[in-house]
Amino acid sequence: MKCAFCHTENADGTRFCFSCGKPMVPLPSGASPASSANQPSIQPVSQPSNPSTPNPASPDVPPMPNAQPPMPTTPPPLPASATGKAAGAAMSKKAIAAIVAAVLVGATGAGVVISFAAGAWGRNDKPAAAQTADDKASKKTAKTDADKSDASKKKQNDESTEKQNTESKKNERPTLRDTAKYHVSAQSYEFDLPAYWRDRVTVQVDGDDVTILSKSYPDTDNPVCSIRVEEGSQPRDVGDVSFSVVGYVTLGDSHAEVWAHRYPVISAMGRASGESDLKSDAECTELTDLQSGGTLDFATSRSTINDDGSSSDNSAFTIDNWLKDNLVSAIRAK
Repeated sequence: MKCAFCHTENADGTRFCFSCGKPMVPLPSGASPASSANQPSIQPVSQPSNPSTPNPASPDVPPMPNAQPPMPTTPPPLPASATGKAAGAAMSKKAIAAIVAAVLVGATGAGVVISFAAGAWGRNDKPAAAQTADDKASKKTAKTDADKSDASKKKQNDESTEKQNTESKKNERPTLRDTAKYHVSAQSYEFDLPAYWRDRVTVQVDGDDVTILSKSYPDTDNPVCSIRVEEGSQPRDVGDVSFSVVGYVTLGDSHAEVWAHRYPVISAMGRASGESDLKSDAECTELTDLQSGGTLDFATSRSTINDDGSSSDNSAFTIDNWLKDNLVSAIRAK
């Protein structure tokens, strides 16, 4: 139904206009609502002419009992119950919204505070028990690493000591109580083999004649060296550049002479003269290595020797010095 004042369409049964708030007045059938500027004029109902009925226009006559009261122009107030419910509903919605907003703000603030405290300042918020456990684990790890380091150092020291002891034993000269493998005893003298020769030479003893051979090339005509006893306190014949006495030891009325071949000289002179029975370079290399204790290379020395056996650097005589220091000096009279 439409409002008679503002023409707003309202639901049927509405007592007051939703738009202007004025009371809804039913319109006669077929009548059109008046504009808000031309509101309907409410007049008292005229009574039929009756001489016995008082004239309503007369001031002395009271109004007729059935006259309609004037229509109110403002809507009556809503019932208290309806107003309270609407207000309560509005307040409930606002309160809920406010509570939700407060919770969100509080949660956000708490997150910021936690992040700031735990992250920005780098604090360790672990419980005391957890922190203590971590400290113990860290100390245990450090101790384990230290133990491993100490064990590694001890192992290295032990290995170094063992190596030094081994080298020392190798360099030690055997005593008379050592086996015949390292100790040589002739009729008038005895000596210990140089450590460099151990397990690389064999020894032949015949009275006072001793011949030392290479295990790889056991050729009696080309030994590492040989020892023999001659009368007198010193040698009378010392040989030549290719084969000679490299040292001697006095034994009372006699002396022990140590003889050796200089294989670089023999090879150089033999090649120059065209000899065909020369020993192989491999055999000469092994023999020269034993004679010099590894201090002279056969091929290098041979390359410096002339056709007559002379040499500008006298490298072939390197064997003389080594044999004196390591063999001749070890010979003792019995």
